[in-house]
Amino acid sequence: MAEDIKALEDKIDELRGMIGALTMFILEMPEAKNVEMPKMKAALAADKTLTESQKKVATDMCRDLKHGAAERAGGH
Repeated sequence: MAEDIKALEDKIDELRGMIGALTMFILEMPEAKNVEMPKMKAALAADKTLTESQKKVATDMCRDLKHGAAERAGGH
């Protein structure tokens, strides 16, 4: 039972990190293809509602979103 709760808490933690990433990314729209990672990392670091684990998930997701937007825009 405790293992199930821990696994669920880990998933919730990961989802909160993803939400943080999406929030930062959306705030940079419509110029998402020009989003700078240092700016997004700084914004996530300043977010006191996210844990370090959530910030790591969010940073990784921001990077993935940035690369995806750049690819769709014909960049790298």
